[in-house]
Amino acid sequence: MPDNLITSWWTLCHYFGLPLEPQKTIQSFSQDSFLIYGASSTTGQYLVQLLAMAGCTRVFAVASPQHADSLRSFGATHIINYRDTDWVDQVLRANGGEKVKYAVDIIATDTTLRRVGAAVGPSSKIAVLLPMKFGHEKLISAAGESGELLWSLDEEREKDFFPQGGAVSFVRTFLYNTVSRVITTQ
Repeated sequence: MPDNLITSWWTLCHYFGLPLEPQKTIQSFSQDSFLIYGASSTTGQYLVQLLAMAGCTRVFAVASPQHADSLRSFGATHIINYRDTDWVDQVLRANGGEKVKYAVDIIATDTTLRRVGAAVGPSSKIAVLLPMKFGHEKLISAAGESGELLWSLDEEREKDFFPQGGAVSFVRTFLYNTVSRVITTQ
């Protein structure tokens, strides 16, 4: 099986605790909202397909518009252009003004983390695929662009990106290693 499929399944089942079992036909989370940032990546495409197979009706795929048709065919209900400066507002409007319940940031730069953090609320679950790429605007750095790869954030730095109370998980399925914590106030 492709590691991207395992990453997608593991993120939904292990980190989000969703019961993706083939014998269950009615899923308790099918009406919940899901945001996939980097939805056109292979892992993102698998996430969209797994959520569609589970009957989810609010899957927000943030990606390049050139992938809209394929993401829609995979089951994304809303395609949002990641280049739009107001993409977070577009997601919230499409979600009835509510913050999304589940979010996955596949790209994981300091810029994407901040924007994904604006789309989630204090009771949301957020999964960040590691490593995080700080100092980069995109997944791959441009010539001369310096930055750092991070495998975790301390609690204080998490608060810069995500609302307090949200459950943030750092996904590294190549090790099946779990690092999770709930952000709390002091």
